[in-house]
Amino acid sequence: MKLLMVLRDALPPTRVDVSVLFDRELRNQGVLTDYVGSTSSPHRAGNCRGRIYRVPARTHPLAWLAEIVEVWRRLPDYDVLVVRDKPLSVLWLYPLARLRGRPVCYWMSFPIPLGDRIAADLHWRRGRLLRGLSVGLRGWIGEHVERRIGVPRADHVFAQSEAMRERLLSTTAGSERRISAVPMGIDAESLVDDPSARPLIESVDTGRPWVVYVGTLEFARRLDVLLDAMALVRQRHADAGLLMIGGASRRQDERDLEQHAERIGLGSAVRFTGPLPMRRALTLARVATVAVSPIPPGPLFDVSSPTKIVEYLALGLPVVATDIPDQRDLLRRFGGGRCVAFDAQALAEAICELLEDPSAARAGAARAGLAMLAERSYPVLAGQVAKVLRTLADRPTRTAAPPARSSGTP
Repeated sequence: MKLLMVLRDALPPTRVDVSVLFDRELRNQGVLTDYVGSTSSPHRAGNCRGRIYRVPARTHPLAWLAEIVEVWRRLPDYDVLVVRDKPLSVLWLYPLARLRGRPVCYWMSFPIPLGDRIAADLHWRRGRLLRGLSVGLRGWIGEHVERRIGVPRADHVFAQSEAMRERLLSTTAGSERRISAVPMGIDAESLVDDPSARPLIESVDTGRPWVVYVGTLEFARRLDVLLDAMALVRQRHADAGLLMIGGASRRQDERDLEQHAERIGLGSAVRFTGPLPMRRALTLARVATVAVSPIPPGPLFDVSSPTKIVEYLALGLPVVATDIPDQRDLLRRFGGGRCVAFDAQALAEAICELLEDPSAARAGAARAGLAMLAERSYPVLAGQVAKVLRTLADRPTRTAAPPARSSGTP
């Protein structure tokens, strides 16, 4: 079985729900995926096993036309078209799929239009009026297209989380069987120790208790709240330190956090490592006593499926997570940590509680990690996705055009 995926992200794919789920695990189960998107290389690149069909970046004025031409040429050799996080592209990609007699899936890993609307508000606040207007207009149009065409007219929709699925069901009647939740999973290969992390580990004072955060340092994550919580933790555990592993697309966001840490007196108690490859980051994270996943609540992140909490528990690290649906559900069912409000005092209390009984906290996290592997490993998720895709490919198409199957690489 072969899929053609049109996606928003630059290629080759780096997000694990593409590079691991599609390019490795689904391929291992006989579901092959090739990609249409923007990239610096016209064919195979990096570790991508699928073929890449290059089109201009989405900011190019003729990107939409190149996308139409490429999909029209390639689609007869594929069984299913997958459109990932491109709400406006459904206006031309869905009709192409119908004309070629192929089922089409919409993969929603993030509420892109809502993200545009929130970004527009930030631009306006910073005086970037034209930029705010263009981004806001794109979000408004994208939201209407997604709600009226992207979701209701897809043969199947894959949502990032159960909360996102419920939100889509509330706006699209009669879609229960057409919308599936596929949360972020565990990539077992990323949990293998990376020897290149050894110098980093040796530079960390392992004699003190560390709290670790792995992830983006973008302004929208409001990580100043985590720094405030750490200042409160140090009132009870003066030797505790905070490892901040990750970076931001805007260097200013990282500098703002560093300056905030200095202002509240954390100083050398906070270590900013910058962005690291995932295996190296998780290897370094093992030195910690407690891990944190502070996701701010709200319409943008309430439907997310954070990778951090899954990876922490798979490492056997006890977790303090904030109260968004996916994190709340995981900790309720598997244990392994505390789920609290997105508030400095609440985070600090939970971190201190785990620091004060580290053996019990570690034991609970280890049990949770083993239980979660049975449900959230990528081979398991790939099996669920493959079942849906094969059912779609086996259905009669909506047009009279006969399916042109190909077992080889186009």
